[in-house]
Amino acid sequence: MKNSYIECYPDAAQYKEDQAVSIVIDATPGKQPHSLQIRVSSIDGYIQEKYVETEGKQVVVLEKFPRGMYGVDLFEDGKAVAHTAFDVTGETERVVRYGFLTDFGTEETTDEDIEFINKMHLTAIQFYDWMYRHDDLVYDGEEYDNPLGISISNHVLRHKIDLCKKHHIRPFAYGAVYAASKSFYEKHREWAMYTQEKEPITFADWLVFMNINRECGWSGHILEQFARAVKTLGFQGIHMDTYGYPKKAWTLDGEPINLEKDFPELINASAGVVQREDPEAGVIFNAVNDWPVESVAGSAQDSIYIEVWPPHDTYLDLMQLISKARSLSGGKQVILAAYMHPFAEKNNPEGAEKSFLLTFAVIHASGGYQLVLGENKGILCDSYYNKYATLRDEFLPKVKAYSDFVVRYGELLFAKAITDISMTATGGINEDILFSSEQTGFSVKPEADKVWTKAGITDHRIILHLINLKGENSLWNVEKTNAIIAIEDIGIRVLLDRRIRNVFWASPDTDGGMPKSLDYSVEMGAQGKYLCLKNQRVEVWSTIWIDFE
Repeated sequence: MKNSYIECYPDAAQYKEDQAVSIVIDATPGKQPHSLQIRVSSIDGYIQEKYVETEGKQVVVLEKFPRGMYGVDLFEDGKAVAHTAFDVTGETERVVRYGFLTDFGTEETTDEDIEFINKMHLTAIQFYDWMYRHDDLVYDGEEYDNPLGISISNHVLRHKIDLCKKHHIRPFAYGAVYAASKSFYEKHREWAMYTQEKEPITFADWLVFMNINRECGWSGHILEQFARAVKTLGFQGIHMDTYGYPKKAWTLDGEPINLEKDFPELINASAGVVQREDPEAGVIFNAVNDWPVESVAGSAQDSIYIEVWPPHDTYLDLMQLISKARSLSGGKQVILAAYMHPFAEKNNPEGAEKSFLLTFAVIHASGGYQLVLGENKGILCDSYYNKYATLRDEFLPKVKAYSDFVVRYGELLFAKAITDISMTATGGINEDILFSSEQTGFSVKPEADKVWTKAGITDHRIILHLINLKGENSLWNVEKTNAIIAIEDIGIRVLLDRRIRNVFWASPDTDGGMPKSLDYSVEMGAQGKYLCLKNQRVEVWSTIWIDFE
């Protein structure tokens, strides 16, 4: 094999069934072209194989694929050299893997930000703080300063919006649902929210909270602003931001305002106005720190979105936020805006990176998605997105491997057909699934200093996720000071009630996430026949699935 670097990724973040899939191969030129084998596979087996010769950057057109999740592996001289993934959705299906953009000034002259977002398979992007004013979103000229004095170019905005669409990424416009400038408030004092003492409720002493009730004039005004952003600039969605407070408010006349009732009505109305402008458009609402998820879970938003703050400090908290939101919404996607504060400190990049890998693994193994990646190979470490940190070049392949993994194995992570049996099949007095190791203990909850085991079942499959918290605490948003301790000796016993078709293992930490067929034995135990696996490995995150006939 030639001593060179090869990377591959799809030319779009996601495909529909009527769209042909293309793979971009970026190969460092050598003395001779690279002779590559492209192998596409799904979780249920091999799909397609193609041979190409390439040097430099080349787009290889494959074919149309049925709905599903797929892995792509490139081989040269019989050795795997690059990996990626893609997914194909139904005509009306929306899978939201969420990212962010913040830079829209005239100095933006490259498309590297969208290329990175596409490589990470992010299907929707929040355009953060792009607006002219909170109460007047779209600027009619070409260049302006946003409310914090940052230069914005409408030409750059339109270019990024168009480029997102080219890569099948929906651009969402940030829009705070109830924030207005003080000058706007002075003209519409009757539209504001007040304390019981009739003082206007403000944010950071420069924005005033407005009453979103549909009977108030502000509701119609902000709906018109959302629709105009879609119609004028071509956005395909609105990120409906809130600030987590107030939870109680009153009108100028002293009437109580019921935000838990008004929020879902505003969400539904917003979805309606943007979809009238573009049937592909949608809305995502920020339920800050899980409030008021009970009232908004059933509304017409594309996903349940929760910005995570204390006291949701542990990995268990993340898991429970996702489980609760999926249950309340009937299995709708859940996105956690989980900002990785360790990257802001910049004194221990390896510790921050380990923190990210564990958090990303816990969120996705729990059936959720994490909003964290985006602009300029960036990672969010602050609620003010412009303070994002830039990932180290040497860490980017690991981030790509994890992003590939959650697309390639989405059927093992997010399928509505999966029933969580962690608490009823393993741990405690349960003996349906047993784990053993001389190196570590195990827990059915993500606890400190143990391997977390999450078990799920469908009508034909058992799925086991192992996430390695050995040597670590249970706090998700702190720097990790210990090196990763790979566990190499895990034994697994699974009580059988059907014939086994095959057993596979995969990890984003190994071989680009390629699946590996596992050898196993069947042994008698106290309750019957058990499938037995020996010497299984987990570095950070490993997944095992058992398919039955």
